[in-house]
Amino acid sequence: MAFVCHISHIILILPLLFPFTVPTFPKLFNSCTLQFFLLTGEPRKPIQLSHIAPYFNQIRLSNPSTPLLINGIFYNQTDMYLLNTNFPFFATSPPKKRQGHLITFVNLEISPRKIVQFEYLATYQVKIALTKVKPNYIFAHLTNPAFSKKFYSSAFRYTRGIAKLVIFSHLALYIPCIACNTPPEKVHIYNLATVDDIFTSKNKNFWNKIIIDIDVIWWTGKFEGKCGPNLAHYEDMYPPKLCVISVLGKKMNFTLIPSREYEHSRLKYEDHVISYIAFHTILAEGFNDLMFFTFKLDFNNFRFAIVTELPSVLNNLYGIYLPFDNATWICLLVGMVVTGVLARREVERGKMTHAVEVALRLISFLLGQSGSSNVAGFSSSKRAGIAIATAWFFGVFILMGNLYQGSIFSYLTVKIPPIVPETVEELLESGITILTSSYSAFSLERSISLLRDVIIPVLTSHLGGNERWAKLLDRLAGKIEFMNYDIKYAPIPDAYSNFTAFLTRNKSKELNTFALMDRKNGLLITTKVLKIMGKQLIVENREETFFNSVGISYIAINYVSGFVIGGYNCLVQSGISSRWEKLQKLRETLYQVRKLGNVTYNRFFLKEMGGGRNPVEFHENQSVSLAAIGYFVMICGVLVGIGWVMFLGEIKIMITTWFTNLVEKFVNTKFYGRNSYRVQTLVCKLLSYRCKITFRRKTIVKCVY
Repeated sequence: MAFVCHISHIILILPLLFPFTVPTFPKLFNSCTLQFFLLTGEPRKPIQLSHIAPYFNQIRLSNPSTPLLINGIFYNQTDMYLLNTNFPFFATSPPKKRQGHLITFVNLEISPRKIVQFEYLATYQVKIALTKVKPNYIFAHLTNPAFSKKFYSSAFRYTRGIAKLVIFSHLALYIPCIACNTPPEKVHIYNLATVDDIFTSKNKNFWNKIIIDIDVIWWTGKFEGKCGPNLAHYEDMYPPKLCVISVLGKKMNFTLIPSREYEHSRLKYEDHVISYIAFHTILAEGFNDLMFFTFKLDFNNFRFAIVTELPSVLNNLYGIYLPFDNATWICLLVGMVVTGVLARREVERGKMTHAVEVALRLISFLLGQSGSSNVAGFSSSKRAGIAIATAWFFGVFILMGNLYQGSIFSYLTVKIPPIVPETVEELLESGITILTSSYSAFSLERSISLLRDVIIPVLTSHLGGNERWAKLLDRLAGKIEFMNYDIKYAPIPDAYSNFTAFLTRNKSKELNTFALMDRKNGLLITTKVLKIMGKQLIVENREETFFNSVGISYIAINYVSGFVIGGYNCLVQSGISSRWEKLQKLRETLYQVRKLGNVTYNRFFLKEMGGGRNPVEFHENQSVSLAAIGYFVMICGVLVGIGWVMFLGEIKIMITTWFTNLVEKFVNTKFYGRNSYRVQTLVCKLLSYRCKITFRRKTIVKCVY
């Protein structure tokens, strides 16, 4: 059975020289830590360093000030199968604190007479160094470097580790190309920086090898598109990562294929795969950070928006009560009563007419229908009058004059949006159904709700017995309805009907009012679709919820990862990557808006080209329409009619009184003459009076009413 024996840690102090180069070669291992793998198939015999590592003595004597670490690996022929499946592990690990770069020396010169599978053993020496030690550089000794391709190719492609490989033989140094099939070329090295530059120049070309995209359902087939800085040079494709891969693939000469295609043709691609990459994966427990390196994090917070009916102008008397809430009206009523009691002490004496008068005057002040703002006469007490005047002027001129009357006008002429939940707590207390379309995909055929089926259960399991929050999350999960992405991204003319049909199928209480809760980007697309439709009011909430998902982009750790991550960072820092993402979102929206007609499409296109703002429109002053104040006109007309009736009645009474006085004066006047009573009688009859005539010494006609 394969086993590993730790020999010793040796710290040696020797002069710093490089043994297998010309004497003029600069100091190469200054401020570094050197490590040696000693491989032997006879563990019971003493180890001869000159046989196992013929270069050891030269390097040791030439580098007196460099720390050394020696590890021994023992094997036998019967353990080669286990060696292929299980990496040997050292009894001791490299020191936690080391000086500078760690440089590992391995001896790939193994005699085939001792072991038939010597190529595997040499390959696994490199794998052990990459996985267990993780050095910065690997120096591999080989007499004939032309055969080194058999040892390092698979080790560097399939094993995590980013060490740079240098092959040496006698006095010559070679730096290989990992992906190509050519033998390594002899190079001249002056320092470790030269090693970095030569290794990069030889391995930045991947020679049309394959990188597998292990995202689940993003795309299938080969990439065929056009990536430019504007819409004219950008084709409709999804996702935007394809542009990034296209540019990097052309620059580094590799091909990206989806994992589904690789699974279908594994034998075709297996020998050409050099790495694995994923651009859009939700971070979850169990992520292997030893095999993959994360080069991008996306923190996606869930937001929500309320979809409700469009507001309309109030054409009824209800607008009178809207400016203030119930509590304000109650305070005003109490203040009016208290002020009335203080103003008229006669109320205590039973003179209710004065109390009614004061109340009417106060109401007229409140509603701004009084022609005078004088409060004199409200109270006979000077102290009470001062207090009343101070409080009342504040109430009349500030509260009612500025707030109430202006608000009534606004409620009658301006469309006031409805009151909707503004926080997650208010949304939970309301009876509004919550729709979500953010999904976690397991395959092309199956997806589940990211919020309801993934995030909320994880939060519930980590609450540590907090029943209050657990019940709160359970209530929220019960209100959430998962909507498949095919419904969400339906054509715009069908979007509203799809939402309504979905709510109907799920027996929602409110078909015209519901909430959308999704990640920021998904919610933006959905709300934009509904806004363009213009059939409902979209109230976007700016407050973030306490639900988050972390999206990661990662790549397998090997010599390829450094080149790909470096190229990706250049695209991000230059703003090109974000530009492609914006173009993709704009193109998706324009594709949907085109279905609404050219007029709507042109208007929306101009808006987006102008920075996403609506064009400035200048409106002239418009008078309030009769429909907006129709109820008030009707009430005023009724009041005016009643006033005219009362006015005419008062005129009739006045005329009747005047005639009555005139008749009394006439009939009670003394007339002399024999026939004068006949005139008075005639007047009474004309005025419909009942007359009583008495004959005496003087003729008198008296009208009886």
